[in-house]
Amino acid sequence: MIASLATRELVLDVLLLVLDLIGLVVGSKLLGRRSVEDATLLRDVTVMLAFALGWTALTTTMVALGLHTRFGALRAATHAAVFVVAPIAIGRGVLHLVAGRAITGLVGLLCGLVVACTYAWAHFVEPYRLQVSTHRIATPRASQLARPLRVAVLADVQTDAVGDWEEHVFRTVAAAKPDLLLLAGDYVQQANRERFVAECARFRALFELLEPWPPLGVLAVIGDVDPDQTIFQGTRVRLLRDETASFALEPRLQVIGLTLASSRRAFDSDSSARIDGFDGYSIVLGHAPDHAIPVIDGTRRTEALFVAGHTHGGQIVVPGFGPPMTLSRVPRAVAAGGLHAYGDARVCVSRGTGLERGMAPRVRLFCRPELVVFEIGPDS
Repeated sequence: MIASLATRELVLDVLLLVLDLIGLVVGSKLLGRRSVEDATLLRDVTVMLAFALGWTALTTTMVALGLHTRFGALRAATHAAVFVVAPIAIGRGVLHLVAGRAITGLVGLLCGLVVACTYAWAHFVEPYRLQVSTHRIATPRASQLARPLRVAVLADVQTDAVGDWEEHVFRTVAAAKPDLLLLAGDYVQQANRERFVAECARFRALFELLEPWPPLGVLAVIGDVDPDQTIFQGTRVRLLRDETASFALEPRLQVIGLTLASSRRAFDSDSSARIDGFDGYSIVLGHAPDHAIPVIDGTRRTEALFVAGHTHGGQIVVPGFGPPMTLSRVPRAVAAGGLHAYGDARVCVSRGTGLERGMAPRVRLFCRPELVVFEIGPDS
C-alpha cells in the first residue's frame, strides 16, 4: 500500500509538470491570437477568465478520475492557478506595458502577482508562523489544585522529513513547561517505506528536546497517517488505545485516550458515566473531533475537555466563511480551531503544526499552525 502511494505521488508530479507546460502553451496561444495593440482590456480579461476556469476544471477532473484522489485534485487546481494562469497574466501584462498600454498592463500584472504572492505566502511563510494559543479553564473539579495545571496539546506534526521546523515546534513545547503533554495523532506521513522508518527514528529523537520532561508525562493517540503503531517504541511516551490514564497523586485528573475508530464515533453513555463518576477533571483525547458531536449538539451533557486534531483548521480559511474543507462532521467553526463551550463541557480542535503531505497542496492561508496550552484550575 505504501509503495503504491509513492508511485501515485510520482505519477501525479509528472502529470502536473506535463499539464503545466501544455497549459502555458495553450493559454499563451489563446491570448496571443490578437496582438497587444489590437486587444482590449475586456477581451483579455474574458479570455483569461474562460481559460482559467476551463483549464482548472480540466486538470482537476483528469487527476480526480485518473488517480482517484481529492487532495490530488486540489493540488491540480493550485498548479493551474499558480503555475499556468498567473505566469500568463504576468507575461501578458508586461507586453501591454511595453506597448504603452498602462492600465491594461497593470491589471494583468497585478492579477498575476496577487495569485503568485498569495501562494508564496501560503507555501513558504504561513506554515512556519507557529502560534501558541493559551486557554484558561476554570472548574470546581480542579478545586484541589494549588496552581493551574498546564496541559499542552500537540497535533498533526504530519511531517515527511523531520527537520528544523519540527525541532522548533518541540523546543516551543519545552519552553511552555507543560505539566502534561498530549499528542493528538498524525506524526509521520511518508509513502516510501524505507524513508518512513528513517523519519520515525528522527521523530522519536525529537522527544529528547523535552527538557525537563513533563512531570505528568506524555500521552498519545494514533491518527490517520500512522500505520505503524510502534512509532513511540523506545520513548517514554504512553500510547492510549481506548484507555484511561489517571494520576494517583494530586491533581485528580484522568485522560481518556481514544483509538482512531473511537474518535470518529459519538461519545457514548458509558464514557459519559466514566467522566461523571470521577471526582476530578477529565480530558478526552482523540484524533478526529467527531467523538464530541453529542456534546456539541447537546445530546450528552458532562463536564470535561474534549481535545482533537485532524482538521488542520482547514489549512485554508476563507475570511467570513471559514475553512471550505474540514474532513469532519463537527460544525465548521469548531473544526477551524479554538476553544468552544457547551454547558460545562469544552471542545477544542487544534489547527496542528504540520501539513497534509502526499498529493495535497502544501499551503496554509489565514490558518497559522498552533500549539495549544490549557491552564486548568479552580473556578475561583
